[in-house]
Order: sequence, then C-alpha cells, then structure tokens
Amino acid sequence: MVRRSIEGTYAEQYPGFYGWSNMKATVRNITNYDARNIFTGIFLLGARSLELPTLRHDQIDPHFSRYNMMVNGMMVEKHRKKVYLKPDDNRSPELGTIRKDFRGEYRLIPTKAQRSFTIRKDNPLTQIFMKNLEKYSGDEVLYPYSYGQISYRICLVDAVLPQGYSKKGWWHYKGPWWPHRIRAERACQLRRDLHYDRMDLMDWFGWKTAKMADIYAKMVPLELAIEREIEYR
Repeated sequence: MVRRSIEGTYAEQYPGFYGWSNMKATVRNITNYDARNIFTGIFLLGARSLELPTLRHDQIDPHFSRYNMMVNGMMVEKHRKKVYLKPDDNRSPELGTIRKDFRGEYRLIPTKAQRSFTIRKDNPLTQIFMKNLEKYSGDEVLYPYSYGQISYRICLVDAVLPQGYSKKGWWHYKGPWWPHRIRAERACQLRRDLHYDRMDLMDWFGWKTAKMADIYAKMVPLELAIEREIEYR
C-alpha cells in the first residue's frame, strides 16, 4: 500500500492498511527504544499523543481472555460539548471561538471521556507492548513522555537525517510517520483483519460520529474480500 499524505483526509488519498510486512519492517528498523515503544503503543491503543501518557499499568488486564487483553477506562481527549452563552457572558475571543446555531451563540468546550477496549494477544506488535508493560506496576504510567517527545520520536521514524543535523531543526527532516497516521493504520487494520464496521470503530476508538471512521478507515476493494468459508444461516 502507498503511504498516506498529511494533506486532506486519509480516506480520500491513500486508503487501505499499510500491510503487516511493511509495518513489522518499520518497527524492526526503529533503533531508538523509546521511539519503538511509542510507535507500537499508539498503534495498538489507537491513542492520541495527549492520551498515551495517561495510561497506567493497572488499567491493563493482560489475562482478560484467551485471545484478548482488556484496556479499562483509557482517557479520550478530543470530545467537545456545546456551552451556550448567556446575555451577560464574556464574549472575548481569547476564551474560544464563538459559534452560532438556531438556539444561539455557543462555544465548544473540551471534555474528557473514557473508553474500554480489547487488544488481540496474537497481534504481531503485542509482544513489544507486553515487554513495556512488565517494566511497571500498580498506578505507574506506561508511557512517561511529553507531547513534544512523542511527536519528535514518531516524526523521525524512517526520516532521512543529514550528517550533523541539529535537534532544534528536526522538524525540517521529519519522515513519513506522524501519530495520526499510525492511528489511521490501526483503524484500517481493524477493518481488514477483524472486520470491524463503523459502529465497532466508533466504540473502539471512542469516536462520537461515524464521520471519523470514514476519515481514518477507508478500505480498498481487495481488502474487503473475505478469503474464508462463510456459514450462511
């Protein structure tokens, strides 16, 4: 599969999962320990960069079932709720963009939600996740990195860096990976391998609308072909 571009939506330009041979080769070629952990964590958890550092060891149940581990109550960052303005409310633009609908003026206020979901134990990247899990216990955070550190590590995966480059200018040399692209690969993989539909993806990622599934998980016809016997009953 061709790689996605940051321009436009993922679905419009390069639909389909990157492929396990390519994905495993990418992870295998990541020599930095932190970068490999972050990459596999974002993929397996489908997490945003702000969500990943909130996950604790005690939120993971690795013995949930024979084939799955359970992630309990992981934070979802980008939920928004409408808060309508009263006549005497401060309308300063510094407090956020004011929008308007048939009920009146409002702002979209960030709220934090939670999602619980399973991860297949036989996923090719699960072993890396489990090794990281074993380093921690109790309420310890599994990914103790800042937003900037996560972006830095991921954007330099597969990047071509000139000799003697400055870390201050790393943004100019960023490679083909970024956190949202990894999440999109996960969405496509769940559709292709586990046959998740839009509702399944909404529940798994904690999305509020089916539009997000269309953005992240557009498939090519070949990947929608099911190569196994089906019992029709």
